[in-house]
Amino acid sequence: MATLKPLAIPGLSAIPLLGPLLFRFDIVVYLTLALAPLIRWWLSRSKSGLVLRTIGETPENALAIGYPVRRIRLVAILFGGAMAGLGGAYLSVVYVGIWVENMTAGRGWIALSLMVFAA
Repeated sequence: MATLKPLAIPGLSAIPLLGPLLFRFDIVVYLTLALAPLIRWWLSRSKSGLVLRTIGETPENALAIGYPVRRIRLVAILFGGAMAGLGGAYLSVVYVGIWVENMTAGRGWIALSLMVFAA
């Protein structure tokens, strides 16, 4: 089964110890690593990100100001579901390369426990 090929970054992937360790991934991994700080910046610095955080913490205040709380929550849930779907698609298509039984091998429980302990 053909999967995405690792992205060989010229010069960086030839570094003796760090090259094979850090630069042996495909383009989706690097896009994800770039997307995480962008989302963090958006949540903390943009007006719409701050509105989303306000709706998550005190929806009554956001509703009193006039924001459509249900619509914004729906968009946030859709975005989270899309990101989870992309993660599942990456796991089955790129990481494993084929759909097989028990392909996650307990990885979901690790993510769930990280979420519980981080909160």
